[in-house]
Amino acid sequence: MTISRMMSIKRGLIIPESEVFCKSCDCQKNIINEMRLARKSHRYPEMQKHIISLFNDFMDLVTKYEIKMLEVLDLPGIEETRRFEKAKSLEGFTYNTAKDFALVQIISQWLDDIVGVGFDPNSLYGRAQVNAFAIGLTRTLMNLSARAPEGFEPLRTSAVQVTAENVYLKQVILEGGQRIKTALAIENMGIVRAELQHMASMGLGPREVARRLHKITGEGKAWYWLRLARTESVFAYESAFTALAHEEEFNFEEWSAGKEPCYICDALDGQTWRVNEGPRPGYDTHSNCQCIRMLLYFTDGPVNRKWDRESPYEVRPTEDEVATWRGTRLNPLTG
Repeated sequence: MTISRMMSIKRGLIIPESEVFCKSCDCQKNIINEMRLARKSHRYPEMQKHIISLFNDFMDLVTKYEIKMLEVLDLPGIEETRRFEKAKSLEGFTYNTAKDFALVQIISQWLDDIVGVGFDPNSLYGRAQVNAFAIGLTRTLMNLSARAPEGFEPLRTSAVQVTAENVYLKQVILEGGQRIKTALAIENMGIVRAELQHMASMGLGPREVARRLHKITGEGKAWYWLRLARTESVFAYESAFTALAHEEEFNFEEWSAGKEPCYICDALDGQTWRVNEGPRPGYDTHSNCQCIRMLLYFTDGPVNRKWDRESPYEVRPTEDEVATWRGTRLNPLTG
């Protein structure tokens, strides 16, 4: 088990900053400090427990398939790779067609273990999303009951079913499965192949290659799997919110930011939109977002126009853009 994984499990999903930001590239300029976001627990303990469980399941598979990759590439074992020593290997690493084919097969098996084939609610990812959807449905109903205005009969049950036939749940599992396949089998696989070819051409030894592989696709990438566990779980939670809003024909929703929110979510806190016309946690804000939406029985305050901003997460903003976001609460989207 790597230091990053031990830290994340023991101290509430904290990922060391050295494992999040690469000092040699622009990713350390990410506008949202992922280190700070990864420290924050979800407001609901059952969601936090779910996220930790999913992260650990992801990491079990990461370890399993890193071991397989090291083996087929004729690299040092996982224990030696974890305790990487400065001493260089005497022999050089070679990368050929046979190793490339074996690597592709391992990635394919890894994906099957995570998302299954096609729509698979019984896969690791599918089961996790079903559970997060159920939590989202229960908590949305609880919030409605607690916030019912005087004279309103609070809604405590719903016809929304937590089954594989639920179109909202099915959609979130299908879309998430495709995101994971794209990230692991296409984007990351391309990076891994290019790195292996480059390291072989540079004459690096097995120890150096193993350590680099460990960082870009093995246990050293624990921060990515934490981000995935947190963000995908929020997507399933939000899917339950959408299903309930449509089924019960609610008209308005309110953004509820978590504790110590980032400036993006702080600007949205307490603002109101028509149902499904506002921003969605994670989708329209940033990865690791732990905010939620709440349904309103009615509103007599201002209602914002339909959300049309692009997420600021992908591009580092200027100081003026940051100021604009922070000022949103003082200068509402609509009057």
